[in-house]
Amino acid sequence: MDLDKIARFYPRKARMDDLKEASDLLIKHDLPVDGIEDNFDNFLVLISNNTGEILGLVGIEKYDQIGLLRSLVIEKGFQGLGLGKKMLIAIEKYAKELGLISLFLFTDTAEKFFEKHNYSKLSIENADERLKQSVEFTICSSAILMKKSL
Repeated sequence: MDLDKIARFYPRKARMDDLKEASDLLIKHDLPVDGIEDNFDNFLVLISNNTGEILGLVGIEKYDQIGLLRSLVIEKGFQGLGLGKKMLIAIEKYAKELGLISLFLFTDTAEKFFEKHNYSKLSIENADERLKQSVEFTICSSAILMKKSL
């Protein structure tokens, strides 16, 4: 792992002027953008110190004391450097600051990654009712649902 390369990136709170670039990143990686704008105040972006570009993204939809993790994505050329883990740690810390007690997520492709970080699979039938408010619940209903207590 190239630690020097990792040090050149930092997560920060997303700003509304990041929305277009963040949405483009999601589209480029075939991830849904529905509902992102409504929750963008609870998103973090991964910024390149060199260029200022957004190279990663993750967010939370907040429902009382639970959150739905949204859109953890790292630009393809920067995957495999531990940046996804860095973003996950940052968003979990932020979730605790918001007073959340657990995080849920839907995934089609990253089940093993999240299992390594103590997320466990749940049956969609056992989903917390509050999650059903999210557009993500309807568009990801065939995905794997996972949960982590914070």
